[in-house]
Amino acid sequence: MSETVLKLENLFVTYGKKKRKTYAVQDVSLELSKGETLGIVGESGCGKTTVAMAMMGLLDARTSVEGKLTILDKEYDLSKMSHKDWRKIRGEKIAMVFQDSLAALNPLKRIGEQIAEAIYVKDKMKKSEARERAIELLRLVEMPDADRRARQYPHECSGGMRQRAMIAMALANEPDVLICDEPTTALDVTVQAQILDLIKKLQVKMGMAMILVTHDLGVVSAVTDRVDVMYASKIVESGTTEHLMTCPSHPYTSDLLSAMPDINAPRGELHAIPGVPPTLNRQFEWCPYGQRCKFHTNECDEDMPDLVQIGENGIALCACVHPLLKIGSAEAR
Repeated sequence: MSETVLKLENLFVTYGKKKRKTYAVQDVSLELSKGETLGIVGESGCGKTTVAMAMMGLLDARTSVEGKLTILDKEYDLSKMSHKDWRKIRGEKIAMVFQDSLAALNPLKRIGEQIAEAIYVKDKMKKSEARERAIELLRLVEMPDADRRARQYPHECSGGMRQRAMIAMALANEPDVLICDEPTTALDVTVQAQILDLIKKLQVKMGMAMILVTHDLGVVSAVTDRVDVMYASKIVESGTTEHLMTCPSHPYTSDLLSAMPDINAPRGELHAIPGVPPTLNRQFEWCPYGQRCKFHTNECDEDMPDLVQIGENGIALCACVHPLLKIGSAEAR
């Protein structure tokens, strides 16, 4: 059995105060094994990035965060973590490649200097040595003409180059877990493929575990080993990538896959999920997908369904999972 390097238990994230609260993440738990790639997918606003930011301790201090995070057998209570505690974890144990490289990089500092800073703030080496190490990291992420790029500012580089610089910065302290928050957003298709291939090669080379946050199911099917599907602040289905892509058990996962364009399908209208996601102004005591689900029953509005084991490959949060097994799962077939 693979070693578990990261375990997140019962994460709750709440914005606002009193009557104006937003329950952005509700009771999310996940596990990650050594060398494994876990995908977190779902539509915009479902809480994917909030989960990632909570695991990095990067949410606003006024945000309420509850839950437990375990990294390599060291347990942390997220509600009690101080800024000093987080600085001991970030970079060395867990690191993150952010979604928008132009916004994440400091426009007033050269790229090499920013990467070097991620090293010497940990007191690992002198500034001059850290700058040399920064150039080595740029070469590692296959940055063309790394010496010259290290002396340039972010606006002087293309989107793909900035993303490579972000990856180099995240790898500077050789973390055990790497979180990639939609790392290919706003990049050309060919550059997207290069970045994903680079991340995968570096993961294998450095033996990291990786969490990939995305809404692109094509990327998920090509890169990940397991997938957690999020909807309206909750994980509604979890399982192996192969199982979820071929035999989805939750209605939302099935509808997401149906919404993907298929070049081989006959001409016609693209499938869209009817309705809109529910507002997150209270904790769910009923199925959050009930009003948009084609299998909706009165039970969906009365109680929150339990997670149901689906064969050996996954779990799903749905009271209607058994009817779906008849049409979707490998177990039924």
